[in-house]
Amino acid sequence: MQKIAINSCYGGFHLSYLAHKRYAELAGREFYAFVHTCQNDEFIPFELKEGEAEPTLLRYFDIPNANRSSARNHSLNLCVSVKRNDPILIQVIEELGEKASGRFGKIKIVEIPDGINWEIKDYDGMESVEEVHLSWG
Repeated sequence: MQKIAINSCYGGFHLSYLAHKRYAELAGREFYAFVHTCQNDEFIPFELKEGEAEPTLLRYFDIPNANRSSARNHSLNLCVSVKRNDPILIQVIEELGEKASGRFGKIKIVEIPDGINWEIKDYDGMESVEEVHLSWG
């Protein structure tokens, strides 16, 4: 069976600070979090303290000093850059459980048979895994 991570609520696939941090650790990558301020377009270093809520505009990088020009090349945005069946991503979600989900998502793992050509379908952020079907126009 193959395991695939999806979002199971309206809002979209969004991983938490803890999930990003654990992924970087397992992948052997550096991890730095920043709050992006829209007013001044600055990246302010951030570290989540126990019991604290995650800020809305949290960004993750593999360099200690982030700015607009470095954001493209050093982003650790796993919500966009990692395949949903990535073994490290699956391990992180299994380890963290509900704590793997960011504030706009509810991440779960779906298991499907090996060898299936699959894709993720999305309706207002709620996702499902479907088999890819052939069609001709």
